[in-house]
Amino acid sequence: MVKITNKDSRCVMGLPMFVIGNKRLSHQEGVRRLREEHSMSRGEFAKAIGVSERTVDGWAIGRPINAASLIAIHNVFGDDE
Repeated sequence: MVKITNKDSRCVMGLPMFVIGNKRLSHQEGVRRLREEHSMSRGEFAKAIGVSERTVDGWAIGRPINAASLIAIHNVFGDDE
């Protein structure tokens, strides 16, 4: 299960946070954990959500994720509880 939020008091400066299970993670850690849980390379992850591998590489080093990419991640991996 993954949820993406910026409404949590633990978010830093309104940046999106990934919630996996009961853990809140930065977007860098959230993307890495999702890839690991699904045994996906950066290229496979990028293809699954419709972005370039270079974009995913950027997230790994702290570049921001845009809203369209967050929605795509949620649509592919999210839980609609």
